[in-house]
Amino acid sequence: MLRAVIVDDEFSGHILLKRAIKLVDGVEVIRSYMQPNAVLDELKEVQPDIAFLDIEMAAMNGLELAERIHEVNNDISVIFVTAFSQYAVDAFKVNALDYLLKPVDPNEVQRVLNKVMSTQKAKPEVIKTRKYPVQLARCFGFFEVYGNQNEKPVQWITSKVEELFAYLILHHGKLIEKWKLCELLWPNTSADNAATNLHTTIYRLRKTIKSENIPIKILNQNGGYMIEFESCFTDVQRFQQYYKEAKSIYGIGEQADEVEILKKAVKLFQGELFSNKYFEWAMDYRESMNRQYIRLSYRLAVLLNLSGNIEYEIACLNKLLTHFPYEEDACMMLMNRYEEEKDKLGLVHF
Repeated sequence: MLRAVIVDDEFSGHILLKRAIKLVDGVEVIRSYMQPNAVLDELKEVQPDIAFLDIEMAAMNGLELAERIHEVNNDISVIFVTAFSQYAVDAFKVNALDYLLKPVDPNEVQRVLNKVMSTQKAKPEVIKTRKYPVQLARCFGFFEVYGNQNEKPVQWITSKVEELFAYLILHHGKLIEKWKLCELLWPNTSADNAATNLHTTIYRLRKTIKSENIPIKILNQNGGYMIEFESCFTDVQRFQQYYKEAKSIYGIGEQADEVEILKKAVKLFQGELFSNKYFEWAMDYRESMNRQYIRLSYRLAVLLNLSGNIEYEIACLNKLLTHFPYEEDACMMLMNRYEEEKDKLGLVHF
């Protein structure tokens, strides 16, 4: 089974292509990306055999992306997906194996797949069957959870099942006592009724995990519950990991290393924790994450300025102010940068 990734900045492109691929044998879509840079960040980790690339993307067109993919791994077969046949000539200039025209025909996918299989040596079975980490949930900004059965976010049976899951994944690997869960989720309910509600909600959660093929385990130990991840992660988990790494080398490590860690952390923050949900217990966690993100953004801006990367510094400050427009220090820093760069239009507009 060949492993494939899809890169398209339009969600409809993912859906239509995946439908066509599902109708042929011998290929599995293991990861999809809306942003071209995202696939470059994870290419070594994911190790695909095929990359289906949309050509007409705003952030980076598919031709450029193909070149950068081959810089990392020239063995990956690139297949372009485009609505315009005139791109075919350019496609082969970057060693694309072939291209597909939109709307994609499953017969054409099979033709391309046969071509890939004839030109690419099969990888060892250990690569085909190994587990690789996938993003289980997005917690920054909109809270969304993904299983392996559907391309759409998990649809929860009740809001309490969703809330319980959110709390457990935020504390993955930690045993949470039953009484604490009861107090958090049903604060104005008697102890007996709250316990009944918890058991019912846990049952429904297990049912959802099974039906959606979510790669986690719920353990019941010593009067409490705990979630264990199986080859998956969340954006919050990665963010906290990078935050700790940044703190550990603050002022003592190589600035270039610190900048790379900070970039990864800041990129993960796409809005306040569970911002589309009202989880009362999440308020303190949300504020803590906000402070961490703000602290990392300021540090990154300072290091980018020191290294002369003003364009990235301005982008970093603009993102910070998009989420927290009343950060006065960021406002002053950004105005100073516009002034130093003699960007009068940018300064006046800001």
